[in-house]
Amino acid sequence: MTDAKAEFAEFVRLLGPSVYRLALAITGSPDMADDLFQQTFLLMLEKKPSFSCAAQARVWLLKSVRKLAASSFRRGESARTYPLESAGERGAPDSLDFELLDLLNTLPEKYRQATLLFYVEDMSISDISKALCITVPAVKTRLMRARKMLRDVYGKENLL
Repeated sequence: MTDAKAEFAEFVRLLGPSVYRLALAITGSPDMADDLFQQTFLLMLEKKPSFSCAAQARVWLLKSVRKLAASSFRRGESARTYPLESAGERGAPDSLDFELLDLLNTLPEKYRQATLLFYVEDMSISDISKALCITVPAVKTRLMRARKMLRDVYGKENLL
C-alpha cells in the first residue's frame, strides 16, 4: 500500500465513526448512512480540500455529510425508515437525538459547528478550538450564543 493510501486509510479509520454516526442520525437508516459515508469520503478525494489545521478535516467531513444528506432528501432518494427509538438498537449512540440535530440546523453555520461538535461529537472546548482554529473564549461565546438562540426560538428554559 502506498503512503498516500495508507494515510487515507488511517484518516478514514480515525474520522469514519463520526461521519457514520452523523449520517445514521440524519437518515435513520444504516443502508443510507453507508451510502452517505462513502459519498462523503469520495467527495473528499475529488475535492482534495486543504485545511489550515489538521483538525478542520473533521468539521469539513461532518458539514459535507449534512449537505449530501440534504441534497439526497431534496431529490427524494431517502427518507427516515426507522423510528428514533430503534436508532440505539441499530448502533446509534443513545444520546444522539434527531430533534437536537433538527434544532442545530436552525443555527447559523458558525454556531451550529461549535454546538454540533460539543453536544453531538462530545468534543472538549479545547479540541473544538483547535478544530475550528479559533480561541477557547470564542468557542465558549459561540456555545453560549447558540444556546440563547435556541431558547429564544423555541422558548424553552435550559434547552441544552
